Amino acid sequence: MAIVERSSHPGADVDYLFAQVDVVNKRVDFNPNCGNMLSAVGPYAIETGLVEPEDGTTVVKVHNLNTQRLIECHVPTPGKQVQYEGSVTISGVPGSAAGIQLSF
Repeated sequence: MAIVERSSHPGADVDYLFAQVDVVNKRVDFNPNCGNMLSAVGPYAIETGLVEPEDGTTVVKVHNLNTQRLIECHVPTPGKQVQYEGSVTISGVPGSAAGIQLSF
């Protein structure tokens, strides 16, 4: 689960908290991090108006509350619109999509 809100951290646009839900043991773990979920934070922040898109690429500055680190999500936004279609693939995941670059 990704919990995202506008950040009050200097240098960050949004705060991101990852929660691993264990339905078998009925618990939530806030210790791990998930890069796949993190890659969705940038497009989410743009689509919900938390970050104003740029033409070309929009850099969303994310404060990860799990690790207390700042991460830049480079989101393709041609025409100031999030681009979802693309040729980037991940092993074990069907299909392809636009690439989101993460800078830790």
